Order: sequence, then C-alpha cells, then structure tokens
Amino acid sequence: MLSQALLVFVCQFIMIFMLGIQSLNVRDGKKLSAAITSLLLGIAGWTITGTISSVYHEGMLSVVFFAFIFAGPLGISFSIWLHGKFKSLASTPVESTREYLQAREDAGEWTDITEDAKECALMSGYEVRTVKRIK
Repeated sequence: MLSQALLVFVCQFIMIFMLGIQSLNVRDGKKLSAAITSLLLGIAGWTITGTISSVYHEGMLSVVFFAFIFAGPLGISFSIWLHGKFKSLASTPVESTREYLQAREDAGEWTDITEDAKECALMSGYEVRTVKRIK
C-alpha cells in the first residue's frame, strides 16, 4: 500500500505540476511544448487512474487518499516557483526595469497618458504613481 501511495503521490504531483506548465504553454502559444506536456499529462493520468481504481475501496482516510490530495498543492506550488525561476533567468529583473524606467523619466522622455493605461499597468502588477509614455 505504501508503494501505491508513493506512486499516486508522484503521478499526481507530476500531473498538477504539468497542468501549471500546460497553462503557461497555452497562454504563450507554445505548440510543441503544449503537445509534449499533453503527452506527459496523459501518462500521469493513466497511471493515477489505474492505481486509484485498485485502492479506492480503502476510503478517504487512506494513505493513498492523502498522497493524492497533498501532491496537488505541492505540484502547483512547485510549478509556479519553477516558472518564476526560469522567467527571471530569461527576462530583465523588476528592479532593473524600474531603474531603467526611472532613468527615462528623469531624462524627460515621458509624457502623461490616460487613466486606461494606468489601470492596465495596475492589472499587470505595476505600482503606479504616474504612468507615462515616450514622447
């Protein structure tokens, strides 16, 4: 039973982790990555379904049940963490961006823009004091 719980935990962790990655692949239009992720999701789902069906009779307080339940939050948290690590390696860090934007503003290369742009900036997670654009 412990080996089944471990198998369920690993497969569910991979499944939820890959669902997080799949969401990003679809959002970013990465077709090949989405196809590979779908393949891995299918394998994990197949394995989980077979294993769960063989131990379902043990009920909701079984080791397998808790392995299944706790793997999800850990899988999605790891997916978010890992994506953040790769994203930070591939893009300019926020502080560098802020320094760049501050330098542009200090040089007088910005003019005020509309409230709609301010709202878009806020929705994107930027702290808005004044939002400006290049002249």
